[in-house]
Amino acid sequence: MGPNTLGVGLNWNRPSESTFGQKLRDQYVSEIFYKFKLTHHTELTPSVQLVANPALNMNTDFTSVFGLRFRAFL
Repeated sequence: MGPNTLGVGLNWNRPSESTFGQKLRDQYVSEIFYKFKLTHHTELTPSVQLVANPALNMNTDFTSVFGLRFRAFL
């Protein structure tokens, strides 16, 4: 089995005016995740994303997204 992995991601997004219209805010996302190698063929990855200025939700300045991914492979 290989080692577990800690990761951090940063993202900046400018919504498309032709798709979503004008006057949408730029959106910023930060993510942290940790990949657990459970067995030779399975991984579990919990993550947390913090979204600043959610482009499609003008009623709030911050929101969060919690994720859990399971991966099985041969």
